[in-house]
Amino acid sequence: MGATFIRNILINFDLVLQAFVLLGLILCMTSWKKWGQRIVIIALVPLFIIILTPFGPWMMTHLETRFSQPENIPDDVKGLILLGGTFSKEKSRLQQRPIYNQSASRLFEFIALAQKFPTLKILITGTPLEIKLTRDVFMEHGIDMGRVIFEENSFNTKDNAYNSYALIQPKNEKWILVTSAFHMPKAVGLFQGAGWNIIPYPVNYQTTGTYGLKQKGIGRDNIHAFTTAFTQNISLLYHYLKGNIKEFYPKANV
Repeated sequence: MGATFIRNILINFDLVLQAFVLLGLILCMTSWKKWGQRIVIIALVPLFIIILTPFGPWMMTHLETRFSQPENIPDDVKGLILLGGTFSKEKSRLQQRPIYNQSASRLFEFIALAQKFPTLKILITGTPLEIKLTRDVFMEHGIDMGRVIFEENSFNTKDNAYNSYALIQPKNEKWILVTSAFHMPKAVGLFQGAGWNIIPYPVNYQTTGTYGLKQKGIGRDNIHAFTTAFTQNISLLYHYLKGNIKEFYPKANV
């Protein structure tokens, strides 16, 4: 319980800062005014850095540039793996049709890859709803369903890795892992930890891949980039400390 509580606080770091600003403002209206002012200042400094600087996009860039798409696919690759996470689950459930989230291009880039290499097996891993929606989209795009293996009992990346390994039993076979670029370091680490021999194929890039000072916007975009990257790094640290991944910043093993 304690470890989970701390992890949730770190993952929602920006919300914690905003809560401290509010707390400080409330204290400023009481006899604890000086303490309130101190809390506001301490919370506002990192919050301003997150909102007004490219710190968040830089963190995202660091994650997204860890791996690059392979120039060539080895002849001995056995199949393609797609992780879930491309649908807005609640909206899709209510409307009974695919409603995509910000990771939608992950699915369509995977479909293009599957069509480019029609002899490779396809493994889709996710929740039962994600599997149903993905199956529908695949059929709409003419994917041969005889190639496709579905693993529908995974609710996080660790589940994806271990449940899929138990289903496929790949041993030393090479499989291509497709997921969003910012998510790839964590995915690679967990799949390697489960025993997979994978080739990372990052897609759905959120940054330009550079560390420039220029940026299109500030505020919400920067907060989103920081929150996403910070969450990924905290998750990497968590799984590293738990022994689920072998090194904090995984690298390709193929």
